[in-house]
Amino acid sequence: MKKYSMLQAPFLCFFSRPFYQDVANNWTGVGFVYLLALLALAWGLVTARVCIPFAQIMNEHAPKYLNQLPKISVANDKITIDKPSPWQIKDPDSGAILAIFDTSGSPKAEQADAPIVVTSSEFIIKGPSGSSTSANSGIETTRRIPAAGAPPFEMDARQALEMVRLITIVVPFAVYFFGGGVLFTAHFLQVLVYAAIGLIFAAMLDFKLPYSTSMRLTAMAITPNILLSTLFSLLTLNLWPLWPFLTVVISLSYLFFGCKCAASVTASASEQ
Repeated sequence: MKKYSMLQAPFLCFFSRPFYQDVANNWTGVGFVYLLALLALAWGLVTARVCIPFAQIMNEHAPKYLNQLPKISVANDKITIDKPSPWQIKDPDSGAILAIFDTSGSPKAEQADAPIVVTSSEFIIKGPSGSSTSANSGIETTRRIPAAGAPPFEMDARQALEMVRLITIVVPFAVYFFGGGVLFTAHFLQVLVYAAIGLIFAAMLDFKLPYSTSMRLTAMAITPNILLSTLFSLLTLNLWPLWPFLTVVISLSYLFFGCKCAASVTASASEQ
């Protein structure tokens, strides 16, 4: 009968010999559900840490710029706005021009000095140099999106703000489920590999360890690294490139410790 539950595992996995013995001898399965629950919680905290400030920044700053946006219409391969041309969008704090809308048809419209220029025929997004090519590399830094062939559409400031609010809702879910799926897959593959190493540890300790039991022990052995990695992410501590190496050392050390705990129970049972 199990003495310890999954809720106790994130704490006891750091030091408890009886816990590892219980996992090896009384728990069932391969640790799949435990690992899924642990990563769901850990990744949820990291996602919140990243996405909450992102949403706050978007909701605070986006209206300052998007409220200046004219109503943009694309139809019959032409771009029009409901404001006089040229229309400028500026940074409210610095006064810097961020975008210019000049749909008058002037040939000088695309030469306007702004990161974003909208003419009667195309959307122009300029690179850091502000020119079509980088002087050093010759790499194209300006992206042009022609109106020709584009489906008819309209967008005003209100619709743009609604789009921003939708993004702040969708992005956290996308990050959580996609990133969480990738993270779980990576850790489950890690469990499969480390469990095979656990069998080698068991042979070194001269006792028989089923592969499923080795997988359970591995799930517990990698828990400290998952928790520490989550903590470092929440605190925005960058330990690269040392941390990936340490995770391997720590995880395998805990796995060896778990195997040794399981071996001591087996040895005691054989003596009796």
